[in-house]
Amino acid sequence: MNRFFSKGQSLVEVIVALAIAALVAVGLVKATSFGIKNTRFSSNQSQLKSIAQKNINEIIRNQQLNYQQFWEGPIDLPAEFESSTFYDDEDYCLTRKVTDATDGSEKKAKIEIEIFWESKDENVPCSNVGYNHSFKLSTYVAE
Repeated sequence: MNRFFSKGQSLVEVIVALAIAALVAVGLVKATSFGIKNTRFSSNQSQLKSIAQKNINEIIRNQQLNYQQFWEGPIDLPAEFESSTFYDDEDYCLTRKVTDATDGSEKKAKIEIEIFWESKDENVPCSNVGYNHSFKLSTYVAE
């Protein structure tokens, strides 16, 4: 009889082996899911940073083309960019702001672009309250 029980695996050993395999499988699924989520986040962030940089470049180009008008009046968002907030396919929203950053005798303007994405609700205002992710790019231009 002793020989009969020594052949093969016991039921307890099989259950323990299956439990370990299940834990490993759950860990792999979670790691894969986390990796996919981070890849999507990085991709979105890269694309939106490119859009923010294009907006900064447009404002700087406008400042260069309308040099006197830009620096003689109050430093503000140029008329062509009246709407400081807009939506594109409702996937993100972007705010543009140009403010006077004059420091002593050097006249400067600060350009800020802030982007929010992955809205928590439909029709939310463009702010960090209504979106899961955001970042801000800013730069200065001098007269």
